[in-house]
Amino acid sequence: MKSILGSPLRRHIPELDGVRGLSILLVLLYHYWSYQGASPIGQPIGRLAGIGWCGVDVFFVLSGFLITSILLNTRTKPNYWWNFLVRRGLRIFPLYYAVLTAILLAGWIAGGGGGGEIK
Repeated sequence: MKSILGSPLRRHIPELDGVRGLSILLVLLYHYWSYQGASPIGQPIGRLAGIGWCGVDVFFVLSGFLITSILLNTRTKPNYWWNFLVRRGLRIFPLYYAVLTAILLAGWIAGGGGGGEIK
């Protein structure tokens, strides 16, 4: 099967892993780099840290690209939209409910078991 771009369909694009890694590094630098000195290494890293917010934007662009390419490459299959939604749901909802349960339990434990008043 070929993708819409004419090249063979690949399930994993290793080049995007590098872009994803650089994005993570930029976001981490943005949040945690606090060096304010004048060292020849510290200043360029500080400049990179200043644009670290771009890493989040890159994540959104990569997600949009990957989701759109999945939809376009499977659009000729029967029930492609339904299959896409089911697969996304099976990937997202278990973690969502696990985190929601952990937060509710932590709140319940921190609040003394839920028997107190709301303050």
